[in-house]
Amino acid sequence: MTRSFCHYGSIPSDMMDIIEEDLNKNFDHLMQVSRLMGNKEILERRNSKNAWVPTTYWLGGLMWHYFKKVNDEFFNYNLDCIDGESMQYTHYGLNQKYDWHQDEGINSLYKPQSSGNRNDNMILQDFMTNEVKKNRKLTCILQLANEEDYEGGDTQVRDIDNTMITLSKKRGTLFFFDSRLQHRAMKVKKGLRKSLIIWAVGPRWK
Repeated sequence: MTRSFCHYGSIPSDMMDIIEEDLNKNFDHLMQVSRLMGNKEILERRNSKNAWVPTTYWLGGLMWHYFKKVNDEFFNYNLDCIDGESMQYTHYGLNQKYDWHQDEGINSLYKPQSSGNRNDNMILQDFMTNEVKKNRKLTCILQLANEEDYEGGDTQVRDIDNTMITLSKKRGTLFFFDSRLQHRAMKVKKGLRKSLIIWAVGPRWK
C-alpha cells in the first residue's frame, strides 16, 4: 500500500545556516502565542509561539519549488499556492506541545446550523460551508533546529493505514504529507524546537 506520507529528503546544511540565521534575525521578535482555528488560544491543546513569514520573502519561492517537485513526483494533487501566502515559523519551548489535529478536515468544511429545539435543547444540523473555495491538501514541515538542541518534541503522523510515523529530528529535513492526516508535536522536555510549517492549497475536493 502506498503511503500518503512522503519523506522527501533534506535541504543542504550550508543553506540551512542561511535560513535559520535569517529567520532568527527577522522574525524571532514577531513571535506570538499560537492559536487554534477560530483564533482561539487553548494552551491545553496547543502551546507554542509562531510568527508568519510572507511568501513574498525569498524563502517562499524556495519552499514552493519543493512543493511542486514533490507533488509532481508523489501526489499529483491540484495545487494553486501556499495557504494565505504565508508560512508559519514556530517555536516549541519547555513543556510546549500541539495535540493530535488535522490541518484540513471535516471541521473546516462543515458548521452546525440550528434547526429547532427539543426539550429546550438545540438540535444541530451540519451543512457544507459554501464559502470554502480551497482546501489545504499538502502539509510541509521543515526541521530548523539541530536534534542536539532539544529533547522530546517529536512529530508523529498517523498514516491512512493507521501506521504511526515519527519524523526525523535532523535539521534540514523536509516532510510532506496529506493535510487530512492526524499528527501532533509532542511535549518538549529540554531546549527549543524550531520548525517551518507550510500548507499548499487547491480547489475543493469533489
